[in-house]
Amino acid sequence: MKVEIDDRIRSNPELLRAAAQATEYLRTLPSRLPPPAGVRWRYDGTGPGAVELALTDHVGSPTYPAVKAIRTPVFADPVAWTSLVHRTWMELLSTRSAEINARIDRLLAEYEEGESDGE
Repeated sequence: MKVEIDDRIRSNPELLRAAAQATEYLRTLPSRLPPPAGVRWRYDGTGPGAVELALTDHVGSPTYPAVKAIRTPVFADPVAWTSLVHRTWMELLSTRSAEINARIDRLLAEYEEGESDGE
């Protein structure tokens, strides 16, 4: 898992600790599914202590399909931040599912096209 952390978060011990703790939670989610390939923590800029968690399965991609804004007070409550991180993870899983379904549809269409051509 590639983890990117904004320098403004790195310079704030409270935010850095929270980001590290939430990232570790993602690594240890009880699942047979692989963790996200990329995790990005970025300073949100909408207010003091606002950070953005973004997840992707494609390292190097400019887009992150699962994004949540998290405020510093949320990190004080383990249930709240765990819930937000988990919801972000579920968004990524939903994206994975949609990509897999689209691939299956393409493969079925190719198969059906081959069948109709008599192959």
